Amino acid sequence: MRPTRIEVSFAAAYFLDDDDDRAALYRYELELARDPANPLSTYVDYEALLDFPNGRQRRIFERKSNEPIHIVREAGINSRDRAVQATRPEVSLIATLAASFVPMFVAIRNNLSRIYSPPESWRPDEEMTANNYTGNATLVSAASRQLQRIDLGIESIEVAELPGNRRELAFVHRGLDVPLVMAQESAGTRNFLSHFPFLSNALDEGQVFLLDALDTEFHADLAAEVIHWFQSQETNPHGAQLICTLHNLAVLENLEKEEVVIVEKDRDGVTTAYGLWQVKGLRRSANLYREYRSGDLGGVPVIG
Repeated sequence: MRPTRIEVSFAAAYFLDDDDDRAALYRYELELARDPANPLSTYVDYEALLDFPNGRQRRIFERKSNEPIHIVREAGINSRDRAVQATRPEVSLIATLAASFVPMFVAIRNNLSRIYSPPESWRPDEEMTANNYTGNATLVSAASRQLQRIDLGIESIEVAELPGNRRELAFVHRGLDVPLVMAQESAGTRNFLSHFPFLSNALDEGQVFLLDALDTEFHADLAAEVIHWFQSQETNPHGAQLICTLHNLAVLENLEKEEVVIVEKDRDGVTTAYGLWQVKGLRRSANLYREYRSGDLGGVPVIG
């Protein structure tokens, strides 16, 4: 069984050179392997952090299974340090050295803490969603404005107090004398309202927000609208990032090739991912929807 490999490139300022606070390019590489004796247990088979001073690749640290860990002096710790030697097989070196308060790795951990992703298959229930809006008039107002723009017939939302110190969202509709409760709204509206506090917080704080199946129970135009929030300087002044999976192809009309990653699985069940910027000959002006449907970009399921 082959290891699972993850590779992430990013820009950051980890002050390896105290005289230069500009962001530099880094690449983090990680390979996780499964214990043959216990398939549910994984360990770090390979881990490395690289930067590119003066355009040349340098390994800040490199770790291979059952081999000594190499780490450069500029990282603020050496390979013989007790914290490095005590790194457990199932734990990343970054987490280990951050726990030992090595400044560079504390900075990396703090950056990673700004990435938020709801647990898999997670969705708050109606009361939990209402609690996320309670006491936050700004959030309630912002959600109401977005619902008005989407034009679902909803004029505003309110947090209603119920017996037993419980709360529920109430929806004021045009033409209705009595507000509706969340259970009476469509699945798309409920899904949107449950995620909106976290999307709004990511935009306010400049976070990286990871979300699986953004378009679940969403109209394609609504999914495109959420993506636009992160693309626009007006709604995203702090540089927040949205990383999400989608199945609705209509959103391709609103994306550049640098923003799209195709994920496909082969007949052996092996999943691979590649960016459209890696597809040779794909022009910036290309219609991504048409190119994808033609099969030229890959990732199209074979049925039958």
